[in-house]
Amino acid sequence: MYSALPAGWGVEELHPQTVQRARADELTPQEQDRVERAVAFCADTVTESWESAVGAQVVDCISPETWNRLFGGHRDQTCKALADTAKALLDGKEALHEFVGSVAEGLAEDVGLEPVDRAVVKELAKRIPIPVIDQKIVMIARSLQMIGILLCLGEGRPLNRCQCFIDLALAESKECVKQIVTDAMEDWATRSPALAKSG
Repeated sequence: MYSALPAGWGVEELHPQTVQRARADELTPQEQDRVERAVAFCADTVTESWESAVGAQVVDCISPETWNRLFGGHRDQTCKALADTAKALLDGKEALHEFVGSVAEGLAEDVGLEPVDRAVVKELAKRIPIPVIDQKIVMIARSLQMIGILLCLGEGRPLNRCQCFIDLALAESKECVKQIVTDAMEDWATRSPALAKSG
């Protein structure tokens, strides 16, 4: 079965505590409006049956000991930590593409291409998907966000106060958010087209 975090992934090196962004009580009016629209759009999906289905997916991905620790602690802090880690993963994916672009630009310079040609090479290289890695990073990040949403709902916290949902709503269209939330009820190991959508 799909493991939430592959062995040796090294997430501890991402330093999620350094992730900087507005929290629920610091959103601009425009950000708050975007989140509220996403909440309204997803209201018919994020129900008790959604919680049950996503909970079943989580149970399949983590050990009983981790489940008990995860759902037995202070959930508000856990949601924020999961949100920070998800954001760090997605930011890390972008940094990886920047690195690939820079390497390609350096190679283009070594073969004598003009600056404008090197810029084209860099931009193209940055945008080419990295097979498997891109999808897995996004899949893990989105899975962490779904667990964070599940934790908040379990504690009775509304979606507009859940950092995982806020981050998702600010990063994606409300239609995409709804699709990601819907797909979270499916088997994360085999069916995850929206859950693995770009970040």
